[in-house]
Amino acid sequence: MLNAPRYFSHARASRGSPAAGQRGFLLIAAVVLIVVAALLLSVTVWFPVVDNQATVRHLGSKQALFIAGSGIERGIRQWSLDNSYAGEGPVSFGEGSFTVTTHDDDFQGAALPATKKRIRSVGQVADTGMRVVEVIARRTALFLEQFPGSAGFAADWPTQILTNNEGSSGFDAANCPVATCPDTLAGSGSMLIRTTPAGPNDRVTGYREQALATPVVTGAGGLTVDIGVAFDKSGGNVNTNTVSVRLFDSAANVLTSVWSDSALTTAGWVLDEVTGVVLPANRHYDRIRLYFDLREQGNNTVVTRLDEIKLSSTGAGLAVQEAWREVYQ
Repeated sequence: MLNAPRYFSHARASRGSPAAGQRGFLLIAAVVLIVVAALLLSVTVWFPVVDNQATVRHLGSKQALFIAGSGIERGIRQWSLDNSYAGEGPVSFGEGSFTVTTHDDDFQGAALPATKKRIRSVGQVADTGMRVVEVIARRTALFLEQFPGSAGFAADWPTQILTNNEGSSGFDAANCPVATCPDTLAGSGSMLIRTTPAGPNDRVTGYREQALATPVVTGAGGLTVDIGVAFDKSGGNVNTNTVSVRLFDSAANVLTSVWSDSALTTAGWVLDEVTGVVLPANRHYDRIRLYFDLREQGNNTVVTRLDEIKLSSTGAGLAVQEAWREVYQ
């Protein structure tokens, strides 16, 4: 009987207390909550980092595209100045750089004519963005005028008379034959310079002038150009009916002759093409002038028609973008 209380006390101890079980459960719950909170904190921190990286890459990609476009513009200009231009780079630009290369085939690999070039530019912004752009560039004439048979001609090419002895100047709608003037547009009219005699030895001299939409700029080495003029002359005597084409640098007040014809021809269209005319260095020609010196003898009307003037260069010329694409890599 004396051992009974000792037995019951041992049994109660073996079962443990409710408070101890609750403490174990709370410990496990706290660990779980800490882990979950850590995960949430990691995700909260990770998303802005990823978003920031994506933003940096997006901005870098846009910058790379603009830089590649700048490389294209430079490539077109350099090729227009130098036909042997093969590219360059990497050239630092803004926060990145571009590398330009030139190719003689088109986007599909077909050979291009000598007047065209495929220009490729790779824009790079550190490690955050790279874009590749290609264009087909085409070299055009430095100047091409196909005279219109419209009233607007007088405003486009105003006349400055230097010597006028009963002479007059105007224009008509006669066309240069296509066979003679292959670049002439169908239906285009022609310029007409004429003297209408009031008596023997009448004379009219002067010029017509037009501003160049794109000035002809010569570098340190000058510029070699070719010129073709479609014209028709009649009346007067040999070497008395003169027409010339000159370029004018108005800032420096310098005139440079690029074509002149003084030989009398019978009525009929002629396409006179002169190659290898060297323009002086460091000139900025912004106007083109047509000079005429028409002398009538024996009351014969002197007429000169011009339907086309084409100024071009094999070494340089205005280059324009004809086609564009982005190359995805």
